[in-house]
Amino acid sequence: MDEKIKDQEVLLVKDQKDENLKAVTGRDEKGELKTVPPTAEHEQSFLKFDKHSNALENFLSNFMRQFKNPNPSLTGKNIYENIFAS
Repeated sequence: MDEKIKDQEVLLVKDQKDENLKAVTGRDEKGELKTVPPTAEHEQSFLKFDKHSNALENFLSNFMRQFKNPNPSLTGKNIYENIFAS
């Protein structure tokens, strides 16, 4: 179980305004990234990726996690758009 957790990665970006790292939670209607501070209280809203899974498995994993514990800033539609939009 611990090995599986170690293989998960979270998408982080550096905020240009305040130079702090932020965790990506999705995109808004304009295509801008939605971000939150990378703290434990926001962990459920992070986009997580397993290094050993394909895009579909990562999508389903993020989708099911959000389905079980919804976060208004990240819906299934947003997850789909984030993974498959170019």
